[in-house]
Amino acid sequence: DYYNSHRVQRNLRAVYTAFRIMYEYKINWNSENTFRENEEVHRRAAKLILDCCQKNGGLYIKFGQGIASMNHILPKPYREEFQVLHDKAPCVPFSDVRKIIIEDLKVDPNVIFSEFDRTPVASASIAQVHKAKLHSGETVAVKVQKPHIADQVPWDLACYRILLHGFEWVFELPLCWSTDFTERQMMTEIDFVSEAMNSQKSSQLLNNEKYIFDYPNKLQRRKAKQDLAIAAEANGDKTVDTNPNDGFYNKYIENSYLKD
Repeated sequence: DYYNSHRVQRNLRAVYTAFRIMYEYKINWNSENTFRENEEVHRRAAKLILDCCQKNGGLYIKFGQGIASMNHILPKPYREEFQVLHDKAPCVPFSDVRKIIIEDLKVDPNVIFSEFDRTPVASASIAQVHKAKLHSGETVAVKVQKPHIADQVPWDLACYRILLHGFEWVFELPLCWSTDFTERQMMTEIDFVSEAMNSQKSSQLLNNEKYIFDYPNKLQRRKAKQDLAIAAEANGDKTVDTNPNDGFYNKYIENSYLKD
């Protein structure tokens, strides 16, 4: 079907990009080149990887965000090209969001929410967050896993492992030592039930840290499904913000969820 062929298309795009990267660094990059020439090699490689990440989406966006966070070791062109992935990732339409809510909760969103903002307030690699209001009047954040992520991730991780072995062989660098850990972590990240449990544990451990939690005890438990989570909503600063409004992180939304 379409999504099986889409998996093939994603993997072929990744393999093609990998061969282009190998060519750039094995053929075009040279220690005898000028600094500008080698920097252009880095920029072409960065653009190739970024294009693949943006077109494939899902786990590839997370991979790209990992590259963006390594600004202390990667060449300048990588930092410049990948900074676009820090804050925004492609969003899915509300029609898909509605379908996921109905599949998970077996009811129309109107039964649960009196208001639901169709435009997400944030979009990440594997999920996006919408602001909504319950019929009780309480404002909540609804985190919805993007369509087909659970189906794509095993294929993406298999492709990741194969390509990493290829890069290790071509460039004679130890790259595969972390694959098992990475795969376990990625499979955990797509499970929102696991995320909810970890969040509750963090709340207990950090309950008395006033600069991290302003009001952890006020938050009630919210619903968490495999690919849908609902949590009490609050404003806050990014943890990467170097100039937050009040302390290190002046507001924190605890991802606590209602039991079934």
